[in-house]
Formats: sequence, C-alpha cells, structure tokens
Amino acid sequence: MKGPIRLLRSGKISGLANLGPLHEWSEGPACLVIDQVSFNGKKGAILCYCNPPVHQVGNPALDGYLEGLIRCLKRRNCSSSLVRGQ
Repeated sequence: MKGPIRLLRSGKISGLANLGPLHEWSEGPACLVIDQVSFNGKKGAILCYCNPPVHQVGNPALDGYLEGLIRCLKRRNCSSSLVRGQ
C-alpha cells in the first residue's frame, strides 16, 4: 500500500495500535483503506484515501468508500469513531 496508510501500519505512532483492516480497495494508483485501531486504549477506525497526484474521489473510489463505510457502520459496536485522512 502507498500513501499515509504506510505510516499508520508502521508502528511508529506512539499510542496507536493497528487492529487490522476493515476494508481495502485499490484501482491503479488510487487506494482506500479503513483500519480498526486503538489509540491510548480507545477503539475506532481510520480511513485513508490516496489518489496521487490529483487526490480526487472518482466514481469507483466513491463506491469503495461507501462499501467500506457500510462495513464500519455494521461493526460500530467496536468502533466509536471514524477519523478521515488524505
């Protein structure tokens, strides 16, 4: 995976524990990843979307985003929030 998800999965952020992917989508250089995380003991999810060089969300990416968001909402009993990143 390219983009900011590499940092999130690197283990270099103090207090952040990655609990695994909830959803992954990619097409060409664009990717969307939603990982379940724990930060200082509080569970949640982080959404990372990367589409270099334009950072625009096209139709296939929007479909991937919505599919991932639906998966998160179905699991919301273990995730208290979503944090959006680009």
